[in-house]
Amino acid sequence: MDPGTITLSTLGGTCLLPALLLVLHLYLPGWAWSWVLDRRESAPSGFWIDRLLLAAKSVVLGVVLSLFAALALAVFGVFTPALEWSAVVLLAVVGWGMSRGRGGPWTARAKRGWPGACLLGLGLAGVLALPNRGEWIVGGWDPGIYVNEGVLISRTASYVPPRDPFFGSLGEGELAAFTRPVHNYTEAYPGVPLDVETRSFRHLFFPLTPTLVAVAHRCGGLRAAARVNELAGWMTLLVLAAAAGALSGRRSQSVFAALALLVQPVWLYHLHVPVSEMLQLLLIGGVGLLLASPGGAVPLALLLMASEMNRFSFLPFAGIFLLAAAWVDLRRDDRRTVARERALQVTALVAGAAVDYALSPVTIGRLGSVVAFLLAIFAALVAAAVGLDLWAVGRERRASLLAWSERWGVPVGVAVLFAAVIVAFIPAAEPRDVILWNARHLVPCEGWAFLAAAAAGLATTLRAGAGEPRAKRAFVLFLAACATVTAIKLDIATLWPWASRRHLEFTVPLLAILAGSAGGFAWDRGGVWRRWGAALAALVVALNARTAWAAWSRTEFNGASRAIAEIAAQVGPDDIVVADHFRWGTPLRFLHGRNVVNGELFHAAGGRARFAAALGTLERLRREGRRIRFLTSTEEKLAIYPVDVGPATADWTSEPFVFSEIAHHPRARGFTLREKEKVFTLFTWQSGP
Repeated sequence: MDPGTITLSTLGGTCLLPALLLVLHLYLPGWAWSWVLDRRESAPSGFWIDRLLLAAKSVVLGVVLSLFAALALAVFGVFTPALEWSAVVLLAVVGWGMSRGRGGPWTARAKRGWPGACLLGLGLAGVLALPNRGEWIVGGWDPGIYVNEGVLISRTASYVPPRDPFFGSLGEGELAAFTRPVHNYTEAYPGVPLDVETRSFRHLFFPLTPTLVAVAHRCGGLRAAARVNELAGWMTLLVLAAAAGALSGRRSQSVFAALALLVQPVWLYHLHVPVSEMLQLLLIGGVGLLLASPGGAVPLALLLMASEMNRFSFLPFAGIFLLAAAWVDLRRDDRRTVARERALQVTALVAGAAVDYALSPVTIGRLGSVVAFLLAIFAALVAAAVGLDLWAVGRERRASLLAWSERWGVPVGVAVLFAAVIVAFIPAAEPRDVILWNARHLVPCEGWAFLAAAAAGLATTLRAGAGEPRAKRAFVLFLAACATVTAIKLDIATLWPWASRRHLEFTVPLLAILAGSAGGFAWDRGGVWRRWGAALAALVVALNARTAWAAWSRTEFNGASRAIAEIAAQVGPDDIVVADHFRWGTPLRFLHGRNVVNGELFHAAGGRARFAAALGTLERLRREGRRIRFLTSTEEKLAIYPVDVGPATADWTSEPFVFSEIAHHPRARGFTLREKEKVFTLFTWQSGP
């Protein structure tokens, strides 16, 4: 069976094999190369925490190596199963071979690594086995486009889509009736650019998340592809918990940070909404983990490159990280090594941006003047980080700067952060509205008790003489700066009324680490402090439970894969289908390879003349032997179009498709499910009007 035709339900009883394939693909190469991160600083010890750290490092390295290999194969058009798995095996074999004499006997490392592999595999199998986790495959919006792009890569074995049979059959004068100009490109379906020269589709989004979707689809079909955020979310839970423990040197903070992540509604909600920010959260957690693992200069650079390839907007935030890393490195005497590492990090980020330019020119073009602004901010921050490195070359100056930064570095960093907020508000006509908007939407969503726990964690992390490792304080300040920028940029935050996905990258890990710090601090002190810490954790869980459960359980478009697959089964490979809405037309085209026309262009405002022209083209194709079908999903059926289509025979009608959409509360106080019903009808067109 073509993997593109698999529905989510057909894989319900076979979750173990896809989970095993995902572990082999995303964990095995990282496990084989984990010896490069065996040097640890202030890492907590113990049987299970040691296994957790190894598992997290293996996940981080494995995801980056696997996605880089898959993307490289796809770019050259050879992303075949044979070459894909050959690359995975080759990465693992080379990693194991180079580890001889460096990471201890391979048998001992295998014994340390298998618990993490089992933990990861069981979690992934659980994600795939759960029913009704949402089926965001419909077109028109970012989540569905991510899934459709990734499945297309998997189906065609190439990052460059082939020439589209339908659009390729149109003359120069006919193309305008079936497309429309949007931003800087020609749109075939909402969110799907068409190259008018080659008549092939182009990807709208940056490459790494669609590549992860493609890998998931190869391992577990559409079920895994549609649940890519839950798969990435499980890996994120492992990585962020390990990062919290490694950064602090305390096992307790791993446990409390994991608990703090599990009760965050923003994170839980986006587990079933496929967007690039979940993979970005995994990568950012990995950055924190490697910041606490000296000796991982090359893996850290690769992780920064992956973060930039996944989201071009990461560039200025990466500059903030370089400053934080330079502050951490003030303790180091090996300044030449520090300089080489900084150069490697900057080079990796520039290379990631170059990949975005090469593979996502449409999106770069859409950003317009924003690109120059992001590059300028990045260049300024790189100069500041390099300047700090150069100033610290002299031993005496470095000792003086180190002593000063230990005493005043954090207060000055916080002051600069607040100054940046004030400056950012200057252009705003009503800065008070920006503050109130964020207070009204983010605070009710996260919960007052949870934010209070995070504030307590901030106090324990940054207080004078806290004894917290320098890497942790630097990472917290990095996340705080980035989260602040996200919060004050109202045009970013308002993209999602209830819970902005933009908060996934920095706000979610910041709050998890800080709340985990508060719980871990109380637990480690013992006595009455431990009881107060346990009580605070219980209070946070209790107060967030209702919203967290709603965020987890209320999913959208369940059953969509079966409904679309049933339509596809009625359509021949050479048929041309005019779909009355891009919701159904986009997955019919990309998941099942059918020839689809976006009929919404014809019954939207001003579509009368466009539809009349399109009917002439469709009549020509019909006379040339193509069967023309009309897919309707409304009670108006063919009457929805502004021009009578002429004789058409209704030859198939579906059972009612009942699905749910989320209705977000305007003040972020929750959301409800809104139920809808669709009946699909396929008509065969007999002749023109």
